[in-house]
Amino acid sequence: MGNTEKTVENEFNLETSMAELEKINNLLRSGEVSLQESIDLYKKGVEIAEKCNEYLVKIEGELKVINE
Repeated sequence: MGNTEKTVENEFNLETSMAELEKINNLLRSGEVSLQESIDLYKKGVEIAEKCNEYLVKIEGELKVINE
């Protein structure tokens, strides 16, 4: 049952998320997407950025524990 926890943790990949944010950024900057697509991409980007931030805060906390 502990493997389920690990699987959920492993679902988030910082590098993949950052690449997705870069792709979204490039699409938004290109000006080649409609207004509605831009809004949807922006919302998706915000969600990804929030997940990245949560992940980094979690890792920072883990590193503080290790360093103590």
